[in-house]
Amino acid sequence: MLEMRGPLDTLWTWLATTAVSTAVALFLFLSAGVTSLFDTPSQSGADWIDVNWGYLGAWLLSAMLLLMGLVVWRATPKTPRTGQGLSIPRLTVLEGKEGPRDSLVARVCFAAVVIVPLISLYAALYQYVRKSVVADWDATASLADGFWASRAASFASDCRESPCFRIYPHKDAWQWFFLADLVFVVVLLGTAFLWVRFFWTAWTRNSNERN
Repeated sequence: MLEMRGPLDTLWTWLATTAVSTAVALFLFLSAGVTSLFDTPSQSGADWIDVNWGYLGAWLLSAMLLLMGLVVWRATPKTPRTGQGLSIPRLTVLEGKEGPRDSLVARVCFAAVVIVPLISLYAALYQYVRKSVVADWDATASLADGFWASRAASFASDCRESPCFRIYPHKDAWQWFFLADLVFVVVLLGTAFLWVRFFWTAWTRNSNERN
């Protein structure tokens, strides 16, 4: 395994520890229930506050995983070197800043700081973000059930006066979601591309070395 030193290790360590901390905090925060923590009454029996926090948490986690993917992409040599495997940045808080690296410790640290945020991101997407729905501004019900269906219905809606839409059942959540959703999807696609590319490269290089 190649040794990674300097700014990449520092940046990787900061991003990794922040991502894991955010993932754990989001899990605990939403498991306890935002409404119960802040004694906030639920509207129309819906957990819209938890949904909004889940959306925000998923947004932050996906952005951090994207940045982590960029660091890993930068650390990966474009030309494979025989017998040296795939480069991964050093998690300095556990591996130290200098000295030889233990291959097993390095791989476990790397796996942990990637898997924990990924699991939390998936949980937030599945449990909360998919419940985020859009309604006409003065409507008493959402345009459709589900994240994608309600967004698609908003594009098909014939609205001539602004504001047109809101996050249901919140009465004051304006149309920020159009921009936030677009950026969110782009970040998710970029994150998926970088990490699929990394694991595919790792698998192919390991297979080539074994052969």
